[in-house]
This record gives sequence, C-alpha cells and structure tokens, in this order.
Amino acid sequence: MKGTLRDSKIWRFKRSVDTMWKYLKFYLEDIEKVTLDLKSPRTVFKTLCSTRILSESETEFLLEMLDARNATSHMYKEEQAEQLAAKIPEFYKLLVLVEKRI
Repeated sequence: MKGTLRDSKIWRFKRSVDTMWKYLKFYLEDIEKVTLDLKSPRTVFKTLCSTRILSESETEFLLEMLDARNATSHMYKEEQAEQLAAKIPEFYKLLVLVEKRI
C-alpha cells in the first residue's frame, strides 16, 4: 500500500477509535445509566463487558485495538505502519458489531 494512502487509513482509524469510545461512554451513561468511575476508553470497554454487551474475547480485541490506536502516536517504522494498516479491517468489523448491539 502506498505511504500516503496507508497513512490516511491510519489517521481515519485513530479518529474512528476516538469517536467510538466517546460515543460508547455516552451510551453507557445516558442510555444504560451506568456510572463510570474513570472515564477512559479502557474503562468504557471493560464496562461493556461487565454489562454483557460484549464478550470477554471481544473486549480483549477492543483493548488490542486501543493499544494499536495509542501506538500510532509513536509509529516511526514503515513495517509497523503496514502491520497496523493490514489489521484495521478486522478492527472495523468489531466496531460495526458493537454498533449493531447497541
């Protein structure tokens, strides 16, 4: 994949993850009436598991996705960028699944 296209894909992935976890936080607080002690993406994803909206394996994959998103801030090697770009479609499928459940 060409560098510019790949980098754009990674940037959109990063923004999508940020938007999704904030939406899920809103959903848990306003719709499910869950009180979150900490309002971080990790807490939101784990709460989705404890409320049985997500399975443990799905939650682990969301946490992996979050780690991948956080790694984008320190991604300096082409190989790392290529690996992430290849994994983004799998993360996307999970985000669509989460959206359908809520």
